[in-house]
Amino acid sequence: MTPVDTSRYAPDFEIKIDGKKLDLFCEGVKLYVLSVSIKETINQADSFEFTVAAHSHHLAAFPTGRELACLDDERFGEGHDVEIRMGYVGNLALRFLGQISANSSNFPVTGIPTLTVRGFSYYRRLAQKYRRRPFDSNTDSGIAKEIADELKLDADVDPTSVKHSLVSTKNKHCAAILQERAARINYEVAVKEKTLIFKKPTYIDTPSPTLPPLTWGQDLLSFQPNLSTYGIPSSVEVLSPQTAWGGDKEAIRSVCNTAELTHKLGAKSGMAQAAKL
Repeated sequence: MTPVDTSRYAPDFEIKIDGKKLDLFCEGVKLYVLSVSIKETINQADSFEFTVAAHSHHLAAFPTGRELACLDDERFGEGHDVEIRMGYVGNLALRFLGQISANSSNFPVTGIPTLTVRGFSYYRRLAQKYRRRPFDSNTDSGIAKEIADELKLDADVDPTSVKHSLVSTKNKHCAAILQERAARINYEVAVKEKTLIFKKPTYIDTPSPTLPPLTWGQDLLSFQPNLSTYGIPSSVEVLSPQTAWGGDKEAIRSVCNTAELTHKLGAKSGMAQAAKL
């Protein structure tokens, strides 16, 4: 019987700061990552947080020692680039790219000191940069490219043809400007790694493939279906005035209950019904 290599099924991660692995930060000091997490959001900056502790064979155990081992390294400071990969042993994928924005340390009564490092993705640049002058471009795609160039980001932008005579920034930050422009044309705004994305969602042109069936007890470990009628309206009332068509001022009124399939107004609009009267 061929033995199965179970190591590849073990979760794994890798953290780099300014392109250097966390394990290689300080000579003679071992950094232990106690926890690492990534939070992905929509229309906001993704965030990360990890906590490390250090152990040195040359320094006495804290608190009797008089030195910190590597936790005071300046590369844990604000503004340094962070790269986090996650996956399984031998199969890691890039999950986060951003910058450190804060750190906090903990010196407990018992135990060793720890350092918690936090930060955001490059989407945060959009929320920090306010625009007070008009754009040189008069198309939505041109505005997105202009913002990307200004914030030193790469651009992945679908072209738009509509030209605007004036785009008012109203002293908004770039994230709000792009979200407002995207909502008008059904585009999406995101920053992945160091690339600003301003595109039509892929599900519009390319429908998602049919998902394979899942069977409880086989490939589906658990599920919790929930059915509720709370908040469902019991009836819908439709009102339409007749005054626009010269009739009397009594409004057309129709009530449709949930058990009814048809009602007085049918498929025609209230204005069309008023015209008949």
